Amino acid sequence: MLRVAARKAEDAGDFRGALRLARQLPDTAEAHRWLRQLEEVLRLPAGDPRFATWLVHPAVRWAGERAAGEVLERYARLLLITLGILGAEREQLLGLVACTDPVVVDAGLFDAGLFARYVSEALSPDLRPPGNLPQEWPEIPPSVFRVDAVGAETVVLHDLVAEQQARCLAWRGARSLPDGTLVFGRLVPVGGAVGRAFALPPIQVDQRCAVRLGRARQRGEGPEERLRAVARFRRREQQGRAAA
Repeated sequence: MLRVAARKAEDAGDFRGALRLARQLPDTAEAHRWLRQLEEVLRLPAGDPRFATWLVHPAVRWAGERAAGEVLERYARLLLITLGILGAEREQLLGLVACTDPVVVDAGLFDAGLFARYVSEALSPDLRPPGNLPQEWPEIPPSVFRVDAVGAETVVLHDLVAEQQARCLAWRGARSLPDGTLVFGRLVPVGGAVGRAFALPPIQVDQRCAVRLGRARQRGEGPEERLRAVARFRRREQQGRAAA
């Protein structure tokens, strides 16, 4: 009952009430993530465009309570299988990967339409971002970007698929990236002076993965190919570290 009440408070915009209720939940990793996310939204100034991208967190919780959310586990299973994680270890990791891995969450929320459903079916109309912004996000494909310059609040990027420059709000960890770093993510409109942000924190990739992701976008391939490309990149990284 506490979880249900906290979720209702969250969807209604009563984040302090949701935080108070969530603090009474059993001490689990999931509860700690929820608390951190609620504390994060409470720190955002009123009208901050980053609130739109923060909504991915309650959207994942909402999806996990419904049969439609099974698609997140399906994408997580594909990622883990491609990584070579099988059997009991895979099943143990499945739930965590389904709700936290940015590539899995992106595919479930946007390609599978769960985010638009959350906004229209559960989120209070008073909290919906201006215009039709979240409904536009699934139509914007993820892409590969080169980091050209990182400032205190913004990042200048070059979209390697669309061959155009882009400017977006900085994400956590962006300031540690050297110029020239390749990242993959979904850059979406959020309003405000800068106008765009990544729906989920972009992931760093290598040139080989970037080429494969770019080809997948150009061919209009589904999220499964993106998941395989990222998983194979991560597997190469793991093998490289093991050999070092």
